[in-house]
Amino acid sequence: TTNNLDVTRFAIQEITGHLETDATIWSNSRNKDISKKTKQFIFKALHGAHKIGEFWTNILTYTLLTYEHRARCAHCNEDVESMEHILIDCPNNASSLIWSLAKNTWPLKFGAWPRINLGTETTQPTTRTKEPPDS
Repeated sequence: TTNNLDVTRFAIQEITGHLETDATIWSNSRNKDISKKTKQFIFKALHGAHKIGEFWTNILTYTLLTYEHRARCAHCNEDVESMEHILIDCPNNASSLIWSLAKNTWPLKFGAWPRINLGTETTQPTTRTKEPPDS
């Protein structure tokens, strides 16, 4: 959780120029204007609680079933899948197309297109309401 909060904090700083506190990040992730599903996604992303990657390597079973194969990316067979891999890095899913389209529609009044990482994904509640700088 601490690492994900730091990644988010520095992504916010890169976009807005302000270094947010943990309390502000948590508070903004519960903004009333954000859908319940989005809030749940952000909460799980910040806590590393999605059932992906290493989650599957730690399951003890008392049968012959194993779940370690689920730790790998189903699209590109990356060794250990992560949320950042799913949303940004996987070359074999639609994420690269989606990010390309998003970049092409980015309003220039908000400045340069930000560097995309997991922190950028979890900053949305904090950065989405920021007004662009005066020109």
